[in-house]
Amino acid sequence: MRYDYGVADRDDRDGTKFSESTGGFFPAHYGFSKILTAGLRWDISSHWMVRLEYSYNQGTYILSERENPLMQNTQTYWNMVAAQLSFRF
Repeated sequence: MRYDYGVADRDDRDGTKFSESTGGFFPAHYGFSKILTAGLRWDISSHWMVRLEYSYNQGTYILSERENPLMQNTQTYWNMVAAQLSFRF
């Protein structure tokens, strides 16, 4: 389990001032992120490992603009599921 929290501006923790300064072009959730993550890890053998993670996200501060060029189209609440299979040698 993990909880992450980040803000772009400590004086604007919910992003409303930022959104207002852009005339509403960027939504308030662009200025902060609150993320609750749960994960599992299984070492199948000394060489193989499997990981699964689920994240419940509020805000988009952690998202890269490179992969999300239209940040104004993002949602306040979103989920992420990740899976990884690793081989160590």
